[in-house]
Amino acid sequence: MTEHDLNRWLRFGLGILVLSLIPLLAIAVYSRPFADDFAYAVYTHAAWRDTHSLPAVIGAVARQLAETMTTWQGSFSAIVLFSLEPGLFGDRFYGFSTVILIACFLLGHFVFFYALLFREKKTAAIVSSFVCLLLMQTLPHAFQGFYWWNGSSYYTLFYSLFLIQLALLLKLTRSAGPGWIRLTIPACLFGFLLGGGNLVTALLNMEITVLWAILLLIRLRSRREQLSLSASLLPPVAITLFTAAGFLLNVMAPGNSVRMDTESPIPAFLAIVKSFDAALAHVGYWTTGATLTLLFLLAPFLWHAAGLRSRTPQTQDRIRFPFALTAAIGFCLFASCFTPTFYAMNEVGPRRIQNIRYDFFLLLLVILEYQALCRIRDHFALSAVRDHAGAASFLRGYFLLAGVAVLILTAVYVLPRENRDTLTSVAAARSLLVGEAQRYAAERDAWIDPLESGDDPVELTPLTDHPQPIYYVDFDITADPDDYRNLSMEMYYGKETIVLK
Repeated sequence: MTEHDLNRWLRFGLGILVLSLIPLLAIAVYSRPFADDFAYAVYTHAAWRDTHSLPAVIGAVARQLAETMTTWQGSFSAIVLFSLEPGLFGDRFYGFSTVILIACFLLGHFVFFYALLFREKKTAAIVSSFVCLLLMQTLPHAFQGFYWWNGSSYYTLFYSLFLIQLALLLKLTRSAGPGWIRLTIPACLFGFLLGGGNLVTALLNMEITVLWAILLLIRLRSRREQLSLSASLLPPVAITLFTAAGFLLNVMAPGNSVRMDTESPIPAFLAIVKSFDAALAHVGYWTTGATLTLLFLLAPFLWHAAGLRSRTPQTQDRIRFPFALTAAIGFCLFASCFTPTFYAMNEVGPRRIQNIRYDFFLLLLVILEYQALCRIRDHFALSAVRDHAGAASFLRGYFLLAGVAVLILTAVYVLPRENRDTLTSVAAARSLLVGEAQRYAAERDAWIDPLESGDDPVELTPLTDHPQPIYYVDFDITADPDDYRNLSMEMYYGKETIVLK
């Protein structure tokens, strides 16, 4: 693939991605907080409302952190994010949460693929553009992925940070000397913070970090080099310890035992067995026409990157595992994503968790495709990147076929009436064009005056418009003042009773 081809596809990929983001970001202007957004920002909202002082808000964050870790959960990093939801400065600022989430999601994928593809910036940008495009359009639940700060920051944001941590580990694998020190500090910090996030990402990061440290030490030993403490042993040991410290601080918090009393836990062994069964089922669910088309479309770019990788000096001393073993390890890691919810609740869990499982599944497929192409190039000694007479015509035919497949899939996803909300950007554009999002935001904003008045109890008018993807009925308040969703809003606004008329 020539430089001209890469430049053309880079413009195309980024252009399509940017176009898809326009409705996603435009509708975020009309998104408003829900449920746990209120519950975790009670103290910070009161501090800002009463003082407009950032030190007071920071003190409120500390109070929320201490209280939650002893009464409900140990996810210390996430609790800080929960309490700083953008809506505490005013409901109209809530849309910034989507901007933050999408920006981190895009950044995480680009940084990861940039590290995976041996710093091939253009190829990484093309691959990450198409991967992010598919993920954001076909996410199991877009509302809980990008439009609900509490659930989205807990999963989507921490998954994005997890990708950056993977990139750091990849770079550390190829670095030596001073490079180790420069990369080790942020990797330790990310490892600790990820340990304090959701347990799915925390467990996955812990597993990968331990595997990485073991493989790195094996590689160093196989090279029979003098193991310098500063350049060889310190980074894997330090990063593993910091990651383990964050994870243990999370799972051993007193609040977890309080929460477990409200759940239906099962033995760990049974949870692991059920996790493998669920993972196998979801491989079938998520291996769709769209997924296979993406892999088909990415193959020429990954093939190009595989050729450049073969010429990189750092790859000469890599440890090579059988492809079947690599795939098996990947499947085991994917299965472990289901273990925390089976262990705690004996179920797969809510769709906000499914979002990051879907993200990780697709990431694994792309990684395995890249690994397979690397092995093919190595096996046939195709290390050089050569252009030949038939390459251009072959690529034109190849991408034409991929384009036809994309058009057919898009038609299947969009044209049937029952599928009109399947693609996130289409659902958002439709809500904007018919005025649902605008009417919904106006109805929600009409709640502000009675909520901030001295009236108590407060009766609110039910919402008539439910725009996708920024509204989710299961998180809306009800006519029952003792409903947890009502209680969250009551604490947030300092009311005794809030009900729907």
